[in-house]
Amino acid sequence: MATLLQPDGYFLSATNPSATADQRDLEALALRVIAMPVVQQAKAQMAQRWKTIVGRDITPEALARFDELVEEFAFNYVLKAANSDPNYPKVLGHLYGPPHEWFGMKVPGSRGSGGDGPDQLYTIIPIDGRARFELHGQRLDATIGDVPFTLTGNPSLTMTLGILEWQDVKFDADGSFVITLDPEPANGRANHIQTKLEARWLFIRDCRADWRQTPNAYRIKRLDPPAAPPMSAIPAEVTLSCAVLSSTML
Repeated sequence: MATLLQPDGYFLSATNPSATADQRDLEALALRVIAMPVVQQAKAQMAQRWKTIVGRDITPEALARFDELVEEFAFNYVLKAANSDPNYPKVLGHLYGPPHEWFGMKVPGSRGSGGDGPDQLYTIIPIDGRARFELHGQRLDATIGDVPFTLTGNPSLTMTLGILEWQDVKFDADGSFVITLDPEPANGRANHIQTKLEARWLFIRDCRADWRQTPNAYRIKRLDPPAAPPMSAIPAEVTLSCAVLSSTML
């Protein structure tokens, strides 16, 4: 039986660990950003490049879903842009997830960059390779299949810079755990990931062997003072999202 959470202003549900203030606020920001004209323009350019490269080889089946997948592809990168400030890191789940409605929002899907993954809950946390962080986790279901913690260095999350495997995580008696991330080697520390200067995100995959299993609950804490003020939603997120969308098909 899954452990219950204590709603506290960050966790907003006793049973859903992804219903957090971080998730709510980041999705609200992403909805604002995706609607901006400059992002819509970048999305249109990306779609045109796809069509140019594929040409007449595109099948009717693929073409029927093309616009839908373009929307999800764009929203995937806007979500990453919204959670790209390691000075004020947040926990963002439901990456590569389907459309959903909660907190008064209709949130688009974000599967266009990776496809459906119903067995996994994908989570990203922005990381600065020069700073120190603590990831506080709570295991809510003892039987969950696998949860690799991967340090990645690019927006497509394919450049692996370090990893902590689930079987190597040490837990407290109540199922909680703390993972440290910093530039120093572990030197005997359990639950440690040594960061790199080129690190961008911590990418977490809660992999379920059964859809009834509950993913872990996470909070992130930056131990060092911020090195810069918070990024503005207008130049920072839009710049990153447009750069990714415009260059993806080059």
